[in-house]
Amino acid sequence: MEMVTFEPATALSAGELTRLLNRAYADYAVPVWINREQFERMCRNVSVDLALSVVAIDNTIPVGLALLSRRGAEGWISGVGVRPAWRRRGIAQRIVQLIQHRAQELGLERLSLEVLAQNEAALSLYNALAFTQSRTLLVLTLKKLNKMAESSVDIGPADPYHLLSAYSRFHDVVPSWQRALPSLQSSVARLQGLALCEDGQLVGYLLYVCYYDVIAVLDLAVDPAHPRRTGVARLLLMTLHRSQPGLNGHVINVPSTDPLLGAFLDVGYELEHRQYEMVWQVSADSGRL
Repeated sequence: MEMVTFEPATALSAGELTRLLNRAYADYAVPVWINREQFERMCRNVSVDLALSVVAIDNTIPVGLALLSRRGAEGWISGVGVRPAWRRRGIAQRIVQLIQHRAQELGLERLSLEVLAQNEAALSLYNALAFTQSRTLLVLTLKKLNKMAESSVDIGPADPYHLLSAYSRFHDVVPSWQRALPSLQSSVARLQGLALCEDGQLVGYLLYVCYYDVIAVLDLAVDPAHPRRTGVARLLLMTLHRSQPGLNGHVINVPSTDPLLGAFLDVGYELEHRQYEMVWQVSADSGRL
């Protein structure tokens, strides 16, 4: 790494960061290819702070990066990647260590990240840097909707701004960073919503966005006190997909302990990828790095 320097991500333009991310992930188990607009939107949605994020530069060539998001005392690392020709030189380890130093300086309490279950090299790296597995997150896809009886329940379009007012009451499992309330609020203008009400009261809702041939489900929530909680979630999903019969479904990072996971499986969603959420308790290792 004699020629490699480490700089704040603000040293590069949004276009340069986008190209670097694409090149670092081009041969990844889940390839990433986004444009600058999508990169900038992603940074807004998940609260990326580019001044706190890190890029690795070999002479003038950007070769690696890691993005740091911050919300209160919580931090989240994403986009950790190194271009293939520069791997196995300790660059990724150094980038993540620098992010850990940032977390200490900021007084954050914990850092989290996600890593694919089959990515043994990344798991080994994060274990060596004192990250521990906290839970399993599931990426699910729907290609064929299961046949289920029609329902006369009244489900209709609803204002996403209004639906998010019930977010905290309807979630009893901590969501992943990308599906947390601040992430949804930042993109709410692009979302569409469905609501199910009983006796004039909201009991469940679904937020989604359509991309080309796929519907991305961003939030599925039902009142935890409802006696048919999974059934309500299932009805919302069935209504959504019956209204868009030509589109597949996709949802990221559903906790394996989410009580509504069964609703996704019932309508035909299948496991695409399994990820581990890993956490570093900053204060516990404050003198380690």
